[in-house]
Amino acid sequence: QAWRKGFSSTPYHALASAVFSFCPGSSCGSMKLKKFLLRYYPPGITLEYLRKDGTKHTKEINMLDLNQDTDLDVLVDDIVASEQLISEKRKPQLRALFEKLQSKQVQYDGEDFYLYKILRAHILPLTNCAFNKAGDKFITGSYD
Repeated sequence: QAWRKGFSSTPYHALASAVFSFCPGSSCGSMKLKKFLLRYYPPGITLEYLRKDGTKHTKEINMLDLNQDTDLDVLVDDIVASEQLISEKRKPQLRALFEKLQSKQVQYDGEDFYLYKILRAHILPLTNCAFNKAGDKFITGSYD
């Protein structure tokens, strides 16, 4: 199958690290998609769904090769065709999510970065540093 503009020579199934034979041992009619969750980095979506027994599950679809040149109509069509949880009526919602992801991937060349603050909390060199999801708080580790 020839892949259209915006895709590498790798088919969609290799771009999205998700398994599309998703209904082992049960019919997909017994599952209901509840919501989409958007992940900015690495780019992807998570499908939250309920099984017939009422248990909540999630499934991730990574979109590692999503960029500004990706044809969203082709991408959405391929996902809807491959993913049994997503119906045709969810296409506009899925496209809006990918448009939002694409808009967040724009890199601004004109940004100025500068030294904001020097923190001197450790005497010995740092061994670990971790940030929260918002990026406004962090914790450091050292041998002192």
